[in-house]
Amino acid sequence: MSKRGFSVSSRKGLIGPRYDAFSYVAVNALAANPLNPRVHNHQQVAAIARSIETFGFNAPILIDGENHVVAGHGRLEAAKWLKLESVPVIRLAHLTEAQAKAYMLADNQLTDRSSWDDRKVAIVLKELSDIALDFDIEATGFEPPEIDLRLQSLDPPDTTDAADEFEVPEGPPVSQAGDLWVLDRHRLLCGSALDSHAYGALLGAEKAAAVFTDPPYNVRVGGHVSGKGAKRHREFPMASGELTEEEFGRFLEEAFNLRTFGGLKFVRSIRGLRRVQRLKPQIDLWRLEPRCLDVEIERNF
Repeated sequence: MSKRGFSVSSRKGLIGPRYDAFSYVAVNALAANPLNPRVHNHQQVAAIARSIETFGFNAPILIDGENHVVAGHGRLEAAKWLKLESVPVIRLAHLTEAQAKAYMLADNQLTDRSSWDDRKVAIVLKELSDIALDFDIEATGFEPPEIDLRLQSLDPPDTTDAADEFEVPEGPPVSQAGDLWVLDRHRLLCGSALDSHAYGALLGAEKAAAVFTDPPYNVRVGGHVSGKGAKRHREFPMASGELTEEEFGRFLEEAFNLRTFGGLKFVRSIRGLRRVQRLKPQIDLWRLEPRCLDVEIERNF
């Protein structure tokens, strides 16, 4: 590599054009190519921003001699989202205008031709899930429903509890909201976890020592949790994709406030709490976080 950059070999084995040196350029000095055909929606830009926050800006933006982006439009939008002053770039000064346009397409199209090895993806996600991470696993770009589904794909097919296999009875439901079923030492309440009176009806004067909860992700079950067509799951009655980000933040805030009210010691849903923190950063979760027991710790508790 020379001081100005590095060399590449051409098809004939000759030394090709040199790249300009890697450098940092002010974000406001870069311009998106108006002909860029790749569309980045709000959710994807947010995911890229989360990745940059977690792992760093590891993939420089590729630009031409006029500071127009050739590849990395999503990263540029994420940098603006994060209010970064400058970003790493590589200037592709050796490309002609026609080559830059062609590479803008090739950079995306060639990547799209690759595919996932689903089992290896699941194994890596499982390994990450089994250790205490100092970052959200969603920074990988996989959303919680897909992570859960991929982890479930690693389970042997014969691990289903026979008690969970039963025939769904026909006819109208028997239970109604407010019904309390006493099953020996167990109590089962039909109600809403967002109703503060439901906790009193279920617990009475008792205080729960722990709660194991898996709140919905505000993502529709259809298209995310399908068991490859073998099983069909009904949609959740709430937070199944119909809430805005702000509404979902309030939903999680209310749910966890109720679960920690009145002496709950541990809440088993770290992912849910992190979503509260991300969606509503103004909430003081300090009183909640020490009461949370992550699954890795739980196994050794």
